[in-house]
Amino acid sequence: MFIGEWWLPGNSDNKFGGVLSVTENKKFELMLIGDFQSENWREDLIYGNATKTTENKQNYFILHTNHKVQSSYLGFSKSKYLVHKFLKTSISKGVFQHRFLNCNLKSNNYSKIRSISNRKVKPDPDGSLSIEVGKFKTFLLLENQEKKYIFQIGLGYKANFENITLNTISSINIEYKEPVLFEKFDIDRKILDCFFTIICDNVTYSNDIKIYSEYLNEKKHKIAFDLYQKNKLLTTNHNSANAYEVLFNLLDLKDKDYLLKFHDFYLNNEQIFGYFSDNKSNENLQIQNRFLNIVTALEIYSRSIKPDEEIRKTHSKIRNDILSKCSKNEREWLEKRLKSKIQLKLKERILLLIQTFIPKNELGFLLGDLDNIIETRHKLVHSNIKNPDLVITDTSMLFILTNKLEILFSIISLKESGFNKTQLLEAFNKLLNNRPYLN
Repeated sequence: MFIGEWWLPGNSDNKFGGVLSVTENKKFELMLIGDFQSENWREDLIYGNATKTTENKQNYFILHTNHKVQSSYLGFSKSKYLVHKFLKTSISKGVFQHRFLNCNLKSNNYSKIRSISNRKVKPDPDGSLSIEVGKFKTFLLLENQEKKYIFQIGLGYKANFENITLNTISSINIEYKEPVLFEKFDIDRKILDCFFTIICDNVTYSNDIKIYSEYLNEKKHKIAFDLYQKNKLLTTNHNSANAYEVLFNLLDLKDKDYLLKFHDFYLNNEQIFGYFSDNKSNENLQIQNRFLNIVTALEIYSRSIKPDEEIRKTHSKIRNDILSKCSKNEREWLEKRLKSKIQLKLKERILLLIQTFIPKNELGFLLGDLDNIIETRHKLVHSNIKNPDLVITDTSMLFILTNKLEILFSIISLKESGFNKTQLLEAFNKLLNNRPYLN
């Protein structure tokens, strides 16, 4: 809980006292004694300085809010705002004109993709253990004209008289060649989160994030920010198997352009990754919504690769070939009755994705479920169904079907990132093995 003063950007003369509450499940809300009385239904940013109730240290905040959920007047004004993420720093100077040069992101799952070890533990002659801890090793994952993505891995340990606990520490640094606004960094963070969620076959959202900013006029002086996010499912346990395998390890990714291609794929398809992220990060999402999310993402992707154009060309050629063999009178009559293929139906879109991306000897993995997918989707969206018996209403069966579609989405993302056929088959088999309930 942080108590202090809060105001809107560009209006620091109009401040209100209030409390920022942070619960254990990462739900944030700001309660103000007062009301900004803005004409907008939402406030994107709120600034503040406040002190934690258990500490005697001033902190400075940039809150990213959803909207005002409460406003009342009982002799005085009171308002409440939902906050979905915020930046916190202990430095005040220049804090609200921040541009970022580098950052460090940690996740519980980054260390799972390591394929090297710098840990050496050996017994000493006196019976105690000596621990040699190597320096952090760094691997360049991506570099372009704007930035570098650098993977860091090292070893941390805790020791007492009874035992020693060792753990691998891993993180990813982003180093920008020119300072960037928070919005730019936030997109890059989402790209990394999605990429490693797919690579690790587990939710890999960053759970410890520090961003370093320079003052605009003092390039040697950096401000450290902590970024807090709401509703991120930060678990190290796979939802279906305790001993799951990651799809690829660090050496598979090193010196390759997979992340660079995924970076471009994400930017060109940001909407579909919004559905993917919602499925992976929102633990309270109902299975029906999760199913609709992944079906919608696949449909949007299908439209983006424009299979309709090729279908229209093929259909038009067949239609013209037929008409060219008719007499003039027959042609006029037949032209009115031969329909032009305008676009694919949803079933045709999903079928095309299955045939294009699922390994050829595994096509039965989803083909037998295709009619169930379509009828269930139609039932949930508009209730216009042809065969009610094909609608899946059992939540456990819908969970299985949703996981199959998410596997298809993962394979598509890996193919778009440049992984070859052998790697895709290996990844597909691991995706299945990590979900024993699909066998």
